[in-house]
Amino acid sequence: MERSIENSMIKRIKIPLYQSQLNRIQESIIKGELVYGQDLIELEQRLKEQFNFKYALLTSNGTSAIFLTLLAIDLKNKEVVLPAVSSCFAMVNAVKNAGYKIKFADVDIESMALAEIDDSDAIVLSPNHFGKIASFNRLGRDYTIEDSCQSFLTSKAIKNKTTATILSFYPTKFINGVDGGVILTDDVKIYEEAKSLISYGTQQTFEERASFNMRLDNIHASFALGSMEHLDEISQRLSEIYKEITNTLKEKDIKFLEMDRYEVPSKLLLRFSDKSERDRVFNFFLEHGIEASLEWMFIAPEQEKNLYPNAKILIDTTLSLPFHPLLTDEEILKIQEYIRQI
Repeated sequence: MERSIENSMIKRIKIPLYQSQLNRIQESIIKGELVYGQDLIELEQRLKEQFNFKYALLTSNGTSAIFLTLLAIDLKNKEVVLPAVSSCFAMVNAVKNAGYKIKFADVDIESMALAEIDDSDAIVLSPNHFGKIASFNRLGRDYTIEDSCQSFLTSKAIKNKTTATILSFYPTKFINGVDGGVILTDDVKIYEEAKSLISYGTQQTFEERASFNMRLDNIHASFALGSMEHLDEISQRLSEIYKEITNTLKEKDIKFLEMDRYEVPSKLLLRFSDKSERDRVFNFFLEHGIEASLEWMFIAPEQEKNLYPNAKILIDTTLSLPFHPLLTDEEILKIQEYIRQI
């Protein structure tokens, strides 16, 4: 009996579960270290070492890491510049909740990252999309927050001179903490200010300023540490899969988001000449059991869409293929087979 397409679909993402994660969780439960515990200290230390920062502040998620960084910078007279497109609204909501005004900007069509901006005084929140480092984050510009939630493996090898770097430990990220995040910085003032805001757990007296409940629990740190034990093998496997599939894309002269040296892809994005061609290929993959995805969405207001032509091009002409370390050799061959039939 033939399997249905749904059951035989090559999924766009699968989340690995490792014995090291289970071992860490079990140990924390046995110790009774669910909220506070030694794994919080160990995770902070390992993140500082692996990403080469002086300070690490663990947070409840990636959005809260952005939010607390903006509060710690505390320059609400400045606008925060964001790219007009993203794969989610986390940045927009973090900026709004922190009380800043947002200024959207277009993206570079080749790198798919934030383009140059004309406001030298603004705070810039610049994401590294799909494992590729945004050129803007290499400039060493003041008040640049680097969102590295999609570039874990690249950011381990390449450190940029940004005010702070943000990571997320959401399950779809390569350091899976079930949830969580971190602020990485070399700026002691930002670290201390964010640390003073993150929790009211030790508060004893009334304070005019509000504190939050945005710290990471130990049980999440335990799971994240179990994930970190596999970063090298994940990086190697993703690089192997990327090379195999992109070699087939080159055979068909299909454009894709290319990685530079030391960059490790977190997604595999294809480019097409126009929307109709992209939609044709997208539907072709779905019909043949390959769960392609449309990654981009406008995060700028509807009435501003015409101001960002490159953003619209990316939304209309790109798609992503299944890309994760659990792809089997059989699944890779199937993806290559249908790429050749496009």
